[in-house]
Amino acid sequence: MKIFAVLLCASVFILPILNLSADDSTGFKDGTETNKSISGKKEVPFEIFLGRKLFSEKKYQEAAALLQAAMDKKTATADDLALLGICYIKLDKKKKAKEVLDTALKMNKESFAVYMGLGTLAFQNKDFKRSLVYFTNAHSIREESIQAVKGISASLINLGVEEFAKGDKKNAEKTFKRALKFNPGSVPAMRNLGIVYEKSGRDSDAVKMYRSALKIQPDDSVVLRLLSDILEKEGKKDELFRVLKRLASVQPYNPYAYEKSGQLYESRGETEKAVESFSKAVKNGSEKPYPYFRMAEYYYKRGNKERAHSNLFLAVGRAVHRMGILQLQAAGRIKKKGGKLDREDIKELKKYSGLISKPQKVLKDSIELIKKIDKTNSNFKKDIGKLSLWYPHNVELKETLADILAEDGKYSEALRVWEKLAQDHPTDVKAHTGIAEVYERTGKIDSAILEYRRALDLDSEKESIYLALYNLYKKGNREKELYGILKDRYLRDRRNILLLKYLINTAEDLGQKKDADYFKRELNRISSK
Repeated sequence: MKIFAVLLCASVFILPILNLSADDSTGFKDGTETNKSISGKKEVPFEIFLGRKLFSEKKYQEAAALLQAAMDKKTATADDLALLGICYIKLDKKKKAKEVLDTALKMNKESFAVYMGLGTLAFQNKDFKRSLVYFTNAHSIREESIQAVKGISASLINLGVEEFAKGDKKNAEKTFKRALKFNPGSVPAMRNLGIVYEKSGRDSDAVKMYRSALKIQPDDSVVLRLLSDILEKEGKKDELFRVLKRLASVQPYNPYAYEKSGQLYESRGETEKAVESFSKAVKNGSEKPYPYFRMAEYYYKRGNKERAHSNLFLAVGRAVHRMGILQLQAAGRIKKKGGKLDREDIKELKKYSGLISKPQKVLKDSIELIKKIDKTNSNFKKDIGKLSLWYPHNVELKETLADILAEDGKYSEALRVWEKLAQDHPTDVKAHTGIAEVYERTGKIDSAILEYRRALDLDSEKESIYLALYNLYKKGNREKELYGILKDRYLRDRRNILLLKYLINTAEDLGQKKDADYFKRELNRISSK
């Protein structure tokens, strides 16, 4: 039977195999050519003899037919019914398996094989509390059984996963430790306990646990990756290099180790080695955008614009995809909580924001390099237009396209793109400033002011918006009107340094010295804290 333990991160499943053989349950030995029992006291009916043999050969369909016939004739023992029950589990006939195993339990409440079969069935049904009880019963009958120990350990591991999923890290830790008590060599238990430590801010304990796991299973790629993440966070570069090298040897076609090695070489100024690592990451289909961008830079500097261009398109695609996944995950967390976020949720959302910023930067840098390669606005517009069609929901590409159109003086086309962006993404500050800039260039000052004010409502910490409003109002000799708007905003936002700065400027323009001095004092008071 298969016992799986769910890893707490990355949706990985660990599959330690428990095979209940005929030898484990009945004393029947594989390869025995007689239908006599070991004790020699009683001849075993032929269908049972052959059924056991077929079971040991993993021919479950054929074994089930023979063992079922024995059950119907009432010649099967409880142990034989246990084998029949496991056959039905293997054949995904769980209802039938339960009927058979329940019958077996009534026949013999002291059968190791019956409890192992019931434990397997409960485990397959994800009833880990019940499977724990059954495997524990099996262990009490046969304490030396490795199968029973693994069953107990795997049940505990999955119970720990369930506790962790509910946010109960304390009990999850206890449960994983219980699993290790029963099975000290359980790498899945060590792996999950390490994750609990890491999620609880106990990185040093997590590192110890991962190192212990690697002593038992040096080639465990999941543990190597988990350990590398912490080592990277702690800046332990020498050990990180060793772990990544090991990971690359274990999984030579997995780009992760090459991505991380490339970044490490970069941090050491070893450009050629970094490029070599990024090249391997790209060849192995990395989903991260950065290796493609770095390879594009490498080819661009060597005059190979065609290869630079193709890698940049791949970098853009990977960046857009990565940003989309992270945004969906963040949105999913908010939806799950119904918008009612606790401190832990806010912490996680901040983490998502930090993660999104990395592919977002690669996207912006890639767009800039495409612009350099294309040289002319017409080529750049063609490329950005193509990418916008490929990734129609990406805001950054649409913003770039609108900017190009505006630079070319195609204001009506630029306005259409900006307005669609503002409609689809009402909180996109750049969409509103983009609309405002188009209106300003086409002489629609009041409309431009309105859009800048909308942008200011969305982001009151962006100086370019204050400056644009200040210049427009001053150009139209409307400083008094602006002063009133800024004072009204000050009532709601008294600690905004930029707001105070433009209140001072406007007050001085209007000759309001007393007001200007007051706002200067407030600015000094806030700035000094």
